[in-house]
Amino acid sequence: MQFLTFIIYSSIEWITMIVIMFALFRFRLRGRLPEAIYISLLMSFFSYVVRGEGWAEYAPFLQICLYVIVVSLLFRLQWLHGTVMAIVGYQTYTIWQILLGLLVVYGRIFEASELTYFHPGGKIMAGISIAGPLAASILLRYKGWGFTFVQPKSKRKTDWTLHNTIFFAVSVLGCFIFGAVWYFFDYRQMEFFLLFSALHLLMLIGLIYLSVKKDKEKESAAKSGETVSG
Repeated sequence: MQFLTFIIYSSIEWITMIVIMFALFRFRLRGRLPEAIYISLLMSFFSYVVRGEGWAEYAPFLQICLYVIVVSLLFRLQWLHGTVMAIVGYQTYTIWQILLGLLVVYGRIFEASELTYFHPGGKIMAGISIAGPLAASILLRYKGWGFTFVQPKSKRKTDWTLHNTIFFAVSVLGCFIFGAVWYFFDYRQMEFFLLFSALHLLMLIGLIYLSVKKDKEKESAAKSGETVSG
């Protein structure tokens, strides 16, 4: 029963992560739903196995590595674009979860130990975690906001410009920062958890800044009739 509960809630959260990821990069989910469902089930099962083997402290890093691979392969993206898209989507969702978790724990609404799928408090948290990004995705679609750094149908070989290289490096570094966040939370070392949470947020802001900068470069190049690589 615990396995089924975990897979159901975890799969819905992974689907939500994919939805917000697509909204951030102006991708359409239509036509890609089977792949999204497959990824959510795969990632949920993988998460369950990793935790079952006692590797919970390494779970985020292992998850994001697999997530980058399956997103790039199943959605047929260049590796640079797939990496950036997966990491930004993953970090956006997990930062929302971290902020929500801190609010709940420090507000003494629930204990940290209660934030699991097997506790009523954890189920409520999961519902809020899912509802927030879904609402944000609807708003992004409605307003037409989001990044155009990743092109859905671009099959051109990745051009490793300085900008693209920095973007990739910041994305990968963000994985390690998030791994540290999870590690210190798992061992209840809250001072380090808060420190690395702040660094994690700064990494996400950096990725958003680089993406917005790239979008502006493309807009400027389109107006002048030039092309921007990457």
